This record gives sequence, C-alpha cells and structure tokens, in this order.
Amino acid sequence: LDSMVIAPRLSHGIIALYSGMIGVAERDFKMLQRIDPDSEEASIGMAMFHTSLNQFKEAIPYYSKLIEKDPVIEYYTGRINCYLELQYLSDASVDIADAMKLYPDDMELYLLRGWLNRLYFRNDDAEEDFKRAMQLGATPAQVKVFKEK
Repeated sequence: LDSMVIAPRLSHGIIALYSGMIGVAERDFKMLQRIDPDSEEASIGMAMFHTSLNQFKEAIPYYSKLIEKDPVIEYYTGRINCYLELQYLSDASVDIADAMKLYPDDMELYLLRGWLNRLYFRNDDAEEDFKRAMQLGATPAQVKVFKEK
C-alpha cells in the first residue's frame, strides 16, 4: 500500500475499522490527515473513526467540514446522529430541518426525526415519522432500533 495514495488508504482504514482493528484504522486515518488534512477522505475517515468509538463530540467537526464542502445526506445523518447521541437537541433539530429541505424523501431523516421527537416527548409526531420512514423503505427492525433509543 503506497502510503501517499489517498483512496486506497481510506478503504484500508474503513476495512480495518469494520474488522475491529482500531489501531490500524487510526493509523490509516491519521496518515490521511498528514497527507492532506483538508481532503474529504481525511474527514470521512476521522468522522467514521470517532463515531465508531462513540466519540461523538470529536466526530462533529469532521462532519461539519464535510457538510460545508458538500452537503450530502450521509454527512448530515452522521452529524445528526452525533448530536442526538449527545442530547444536543437544538443542533439536531436545525440539521434535520436543513437536510429535509435538500432530501425530503430520505428514510433515515425520518428515523432520526422520530428519535428527536421521542426525546422531546412528542410521541405522536415520532410515530408519524416512523410511519413515514417505513413508507420510504425502512424495515420494522430499523424502526424498532430508533424507537428504543
């Protein structure tokens, strides 16, 4: 593996992360930061790394950098998840509203908003969001996970 080639380094780090080789993943993602700290790959790697270790506060700046460059749904949902895990409900609410303007039919946004509504004790609104998520393709098992958070 050529240490200066970014795309394979990111892939290697992701495979290591999902294989439980945390040290290998961390080295790969830190290498990406040394090669090009402003690259999308470096931010993706570090966001995934911190999120997988439940270091949500540390992951947020990386998701923010990614959203600033390219506001795709995966980056929004990553940051929203971090906000919800940390109980940063106002931040989560703003991100969900912004993301829904761009991606009004994204199933995961409805799951996340259902979770947010549960945290605000708006159970009827949460149920509507979970129902909409299922209409958009969520499985009952996926909905159950968010209902139990």
